[in-house]
Amino acid sequence: MKKLFLVLAVGFVAVGMAFSASLAVGGNVSTNLSVALDDTALTITFDGQGAAGAVVDTPELTVLSNKKLWTITFNSTNDGVLLSDTITGEDPIPYLVQVTLTTQDWTGTLSNSLSSAVQIGAANKTIVATGDSRTNKNGIAFDIVVSAVAQGDTDKLWEAGTDYEDTITIDIASP
Repeated sequence: MKKLFLVLAVGFVAVGMAFSASLAVGGNVSTNLSVALDDTALTITFDGQGAAGAVVDTPELTVLSNKKLWTITFNSTNDGVLLSDTITGEDPIPYLVQVTLTTQDWTGTLSNSLSSAVQIGAANKTIVATGDSRTNKNGIAFDIVVSAVAQGDTDKLWEAGTDYEDTITIDIASP
């Protein structure tokens, strides 16, 4: 009887044995860096008497990043001045740019060389995210304010024409 019990016990153990396999699950998150503008053209209106120009629009820049560190670079084709290809002589009209974070619930940190109104000039201006500065899923928003200063009292008035222009290119990159 003891032998029968021992045989049955061994049989139950043998039948109850299980074999296992394992599956490793991994993931890879693609980089998501983008900048977008809600308005891609601005017009500065000058009165022809040397007063500061008026801009009616304030474009919004939306930044999206799933990287902790990133840099937005602002580059002006004409080094921060409006130029005309058709008006003879050099009549550059300088303008200033200010970029201000408007998203309130974002916890990242920034170093912003455009936090006050500056001329972009030959040296590009940047907004650098430091620390863990990944954006919200919908991105973060910045207002871009463009302004033109009045001419000095001894300056010649800018020549009339509607074809003064410059282009600002906005890029985002991450190390």
